[in-house]
Order: sequence, then C-alpha cells, then structure tokens
Amino acid sequence: MIVELQKPEFDSSRFTRQEWKALPKRILYRIIRYRVAGCASPITIVTTLTDRQRFSAEDIAELYGLRWDVEVDIRSYKSSMGMCELRCLIPENLDREIAVAVLGYNLVRVLMCDTAAVLEVHPREISFSSARDVWLEFHDERETIDDLAWLIHSTASHFVRNRPGRNEARAIKRGHTKYPKMKEPRPSHRCRKKKKLVQEITPQNA
Repeated sequence: MIVELQKPEFDSSRFTRQEWKALPKRILYRIIRYRVAGCASPITIVTTLTDRQRFSAEDIAELYGLRWDVEVDIRSYKSSMGMCELRCLIPENLDREIAVAVLGYNLVRVLMCDTAAVLEVHPREISFSSARDVWLEFHDERETIDDLAWLIHSTASHFVRNRPGRNEARAIKRGHTKYPKMKEPRPSHRCRKKKKLVQEITPQNA
C-alpha cells in the first residue's frame, strides 16, 4: 500500500525554520505487512522504496528479517566474547582490547564456516558459544590433521536447537544488584572509609 504524507505545519518545538523549509512538500512511503510463523501479530514495515518492480515485498521482508541475525551477532560479540564492559583505561589499550576481541570473534566464525562446509550445512546452524568453547579448549600449538579434525568434530557436535515459533520479549530478566556501583578506585574507597570510621570513633572533645 502506497501512502502520501503531506508536509507538516511549522512547529518551533520540532524543528527550526530552516529545517522546516528544507522538508519536501510531500513524501510517498510504502507499507508492507506480513506474518511470520509463530508470531501472533503481523509485522509491519514502512519504507520509502515504493517501486514494486525493483523492490518486491518478499525481498524487503527477507532483508528486514536479516536484522535478527545482526542482533544475534552483536549479542555474540558482547556477551559470548565478554565485551559488555571495556576494562582498559588508556585509549590506545582500548583499541587493542577491541581489536583482539574482533580477532577472536572472527576466528570463531572461521571455525564455524569450516565446520559448516564439511557438514554441508549453514554456518548459523552451529552454536557460536560452543564453537568459542572449542577454541578455548584447544591448547595444542601443533596444526596436524588430527588437531584440525578434532576442532571440526567438536564444533560439529553442537548445533543451534530448533525453536519454532520463538517469540521472546524485549526485556531484561537478570535483575540489577542491590549494591551501588563503585565509582572510584578501591584503595581510595578504603582510605575514605577508614578516615570516616576514625572520625566517628574519635571523641569530639579529644
């Protein structure tokens, strides 16, 4: 369905006069609605790709569906690779920390792709966290055929479970800790607490 949206009236709380003048007088956008197995409500996509000949609804829906893979990849990098929090304090070391994590992430992906090629399956059918654990268990510095076969065999034994109709809520399950966050180095915190304790136990008339 093609919908025409007219230029809104000027509102100083939304944009400046210059920004309002730069807006087009009207804009056409396209609404695509489809259903996915397991989801109760349909998915609605709003796009400015109005040419049905060049951009079919099926292609746009498939492209939009790939965003789930992107979100899973970001989760794997942050959670499975332990990059939820950066630990270095110097900018140069932060660059190294991120670069090493990206290198490890890519190594895990390469192992998944090699395993998928041997099994003739899609790489996303293999568990990322399990493939990462296989790398962590691989301590031998040699690269013999037996070592590579062990890597492939161990990775191939962990597939992503088939969960049809999965519909997870976008909510955080793990609650926050009851303790406040420490915003200073521990030695400074201990020193400050010690001074406070001394002041409390020292008589005021001493």
